[in-house]
Formats: sequence, structure tokens, C-alpha cells
Amino acid sequence: DSEEPHLYAMALRNSEAIVGSGGGHAIVYAVRAPGQARVLARLQGDEVKGIAIAGDDVIAAANEFTESPEPPRRSTSTGRTPSSGGVAAGRPRAGKGSVYRLRPSGLFERIYNNTESHVTALEWNGTAREAWASLGVGGRVIAVAEDRTARVALDVDETQVLSLSLTGRSPIFGTGDTGVFYRVTDARPQGATWNSKVLDATSPARWGA
Repeated sequence: DSEEPHLYAMALRNSEAIVGSGGGHAIVYAVRAPGQARVLARLQGDEVKGIAIAGDDVIAAANEFTESPEPPRRSTSTGRTPSSGGVAAGRPRAGKGSVYRLRPSGLFERIYNNTESHVTALEWNGTAREAWASLGVGGRVIAVAEDRTARVALDVDETQVLSLSLTGRSPIFGTGDTGVFYRVTDARPQGATWNSKVLDATSPARWGA
């Protein structure tokens, strides 16, 4: 029974449940039995949105918001094209997201930081030794290696990637705005498109290749 208003994430490590809080505090707890809870880390931010286990280490995603996200509302769009209108269409306000690695010694380090998007879900890929973090802005899944380098693993047209199940036999993930499930295969794609952020030259310019 926690005094925190929300408990957003949980994973099992040996005989403990690792739990992340939300609603103003980004705290990671370890719960061994009823009444036996301890704080593993107090992270910077307002919530712990995802927890994954990497051996004896804990991978945790924490978000910081200047304003609380709006609760999602049913979209009136019937197609797969993301709806327009920003927050008025029910999109959560963007926050800042970080991914931390917590060691059994009690030390922890930030291995990934995004100042333009919060993290919505987290998984650990033990084969590739990477943490996979889905973003609430931009429709991307980021793979973070053990040396703290990051790459875009998946990029879709939808605004948000909200749920991940990429480590099983049939990898799948889900999006919001609009709601779609994608199945990931290892087949070579027939074509590819890269959606870049808007590049502003700040003055009249002629673009090259």
C-alpha cells in the first residue's frame, strides 16, 4: 500500500517486485513481501513509466513534465493517418524522458536522455544487450546500447509508440494517435522513408542533395 498516487510500472527480479511510482515522484521501489519495501533510487522527474530487468541491474525510464499530460480522449479519425490539432486532439503534452541503469550496489547512471519527448514503455533485449525505449512524440523506438550510444530502431507515421512486446517470438508494438498494432519481421523491406525534423536554414538558402 503506497502513498504514491500512481504506480505505473513493475517487473520481477528474483524474489522482488521492482515498482515505479508516478504522480509527482520518480521513485523505484523493491518489494519483497507485504510490508517489506525499500527505495532503490529517487530519479529526476515526475514518474517512472517503464521498468526492465537486465540480469541483476534494473533499467528504468523516468519522465519530467512542465505540465501534467492530458488524459487520452477518443479520436474521431477513422483512418490510420494521425489526427491533427495538437493537444486539442487529445495528445499528451511532450515531456523530457531519461533511461537509467540501476546497479545492485545502489549506484545508478543515466544512459539516455531526450529533451523533446517522454518515454512511454521500456524493454530489455538481452540478445543485443540493448534497452528499447518507445517515445511519446515522433513515433519512434530508440535502442540504447550498454556504451550509452542510441539509435532509432523503429520509426512509424503515428505520433506515439505506447506499448512494446519486441522480445518474444512474434515481436509487436502498439501506437497511439491513431491506435495501430505493428508486427516486426526480419524480412528486408522493399523501400524505406526517413522522416526528418524540420531543418530551418534561418536565411534564404538553396538545398543540395
